[in-house]
Amino acid sequence: MSDLHEHPARTALPWHPLGAHDWGGFVTSFERYGVIRRQVIVYPPGITSDQRHRLRVWRAWPLIGIATAIAVAVVLSGIVGPTAGFFFGVIVSALVCVALAHRAGDTRHLVRSLGGIEVPGVPDDPSRRLSRAARAIAVDLSGAEDAWRRGELTRVAYEQVWHTAYEKVGQLSRSGR
Repeated sequence: MSDLHEHPARTALPWHPLGAHDWGGFVTSFERYGVIRRQVIVYPPGITSDQRHRLRVWRAWPLIGIATAIAVAVVLSGIVGPTAGFFFGVIVSALVCVALAHRAGDTRHLVRSLGGIEVPGVPDDPSRRLSRAARAIAVDLSGAEDAWRRGELTRVAYEQVWHTAYEKVGQLSRSGR
């Protein structure tokens, strides 16, 4: 990009194949008895969209791989029998997994995540602090990304916020606090 304020347009799709955020993602799930589970996933700062796409496909492969193995097994079971179809399905899924891991490269080891659980009635729990820290980091990253897309932040300033969050996630996940 020639101008630091330049930024890509948002997609017109209701979902984006590369995910909603350049920096990674944030998931909140509400469970039984008022339990809240939060996780923030932060990709290495400056990651290209191609690397991000490869990482997302590789991270999604366990579910897609199971579906692929079942589909191959069902299709081949009428031709080679159910046992051989099952083994072919597993082999195809495993080979694709290895290929995706190779394509994702070393960046798959650089992804950082932080998560925690909030349980009602447990006021000062380390997991609660991690959950709230994950949310705060995601809010900071989303705010910086939105400001960059509106042209209020330069790409360099946005990536500095991203880098700070990336380092904080690494520190918190190592310390467990």
